[in-house]
Amino acid sequence: MKNPDRSASGSVRAIPGVSRGMRLLARALVLMAGTLAFAQNLPPEKWKEDLDFLTRQLPARHKNLFYRLRQEDFAAQAAKIAADLPHMNEAEIRTALVRLVASAGNAHTSINALSRTPWYPMRLVQFPDGFYVVEAAPEYRDAIGARLVSIGDTAAAVVAARLRPLVPMETPQCEKTYIPGLLRSAAALQATKVLPDMAAGAFRFEKDGRTFQVRVRAVEGGASPILEGFPYSAPLYLSDLKSAYWFRYLPSDRTLYIQYNRCENVKTRPFADFANEAMQAAASNPVDKLVVDLRHNGGGNSQVIDPLIAALKRRPHLTRKGRFFVLIGRDTFSSGFIAAWQLRKQFRARLVGEVSAQRPNGYGDVGVFELPNSGLRVRYCTKYFRFVKGDPDALPVDVPVELTARDYFAGRDPVLEKVLGR
Repeated sequence: MKNPDRSASGSVRAIPGVSRGMRLLARALVLMAGTLAFAQNLPPEKWKEDLDFLTRQLPARHKNLFYRLRQEDFAAQAAKIAADLPHMNEAEIRTALVRLVASAGNAHTSINALSRTPWYPMRLVQFPDGFYVVEAAPEYRDAIGARLVSIGDTAAAVVAARLRPLVPMETPQCEKTYIPGLLRSAAALQATKVLPDMAAGAFRFEKDGRTFQVRVRAVEGGASPILEGFPYSAPLYLSDLKSAYWFRYLPSDRTLYIQYNRCENVKTRPFADFANEAMQAAASNPVDKLVVDLRHNGGGNSQVIDPLIAALKRRPHLTRKGRFFVLIGRDTFSSGFIAAWQLRKQFRARLVGEVSAQRPNGYGDVGVFELPNSGLRVRYCTKYFRFVKGDPDALPVDVPVELTARDYFAGRDPVLEKVLGR
């Protein structure tokens, strides 16, 4: 899957990135003393033209848009949006478009209707016992490390249920990838009636046995305020997320650790050179275990990893049974997922961590078209990929390990610890 893979409809990580994410006065939205507004201010007839273009082009261009979604249901959704357009504000229109495209149930098929819209300056992650704030603007630092209890008068679990139709539910794991980003989207929360407007939201949290409320003001879409993280010494897997790939030899564990974050070639250090450097480190040190960490890899060009695969084929001692481990998680996606599948298939590497949000067999290889008036970008699939027999929801991990909030805020990595036998 050669294209960069996921635009998170206002949401992922921040990566996304994710990042990733309103009550209007008529369609002119002026909030926070006039400082918050949508980039668009389209009349209903222009949105209707965009909707018509979307409903024609997406089924025509997609390899198979209706492999899970019924065509008549898609048409009915579009007809309802068209009928409601004169009475909808822009947040509701954009959210409706996200919902329409998400109904296809394919994580490679999306529309960026919630990107660059107002958002609350914090980042949340879903752990087994709820959503926690892992980063926030300095004025909201008390919320860092806190579990979300409610937004406005709506309990966190109910908020998540309202946001769920905006998630392309390729697998149940997609919720953990998308909903945390949607929780900070002022547009999504206003459009789903969680908050009355976009300007500010009352977020209630629980931390250290006490509950408290924080009134968080939204910032402009596209704004990038500095977010503070939890005050700990970052564990290895979080120590360098900006680099596309890097490695480190861990002498006390006699382990070569490779983190592969993005399937792209860095011009100043092509992946082939990087793979050679990693293999030189393996030749210069005693290596009992080889670890390739793909937990942050959201995709790109599937061929980038080829030099590493070729190098490992020439060094079978590094991939003997019980010595080669691949770490995956909910954000291991598209070409990142393919990398995990290749390493498992070719070398019988053991997969450790969480299952990916991607189905092993599905549609990908993304194409893009723009809506004529709003300029919103729609991503669609051009190919079908089959990697395993049958049609399972997920590529199973050999050693399942779940990251808890306690682990995260203690600066621990239970997935790598499991591999190292700590």
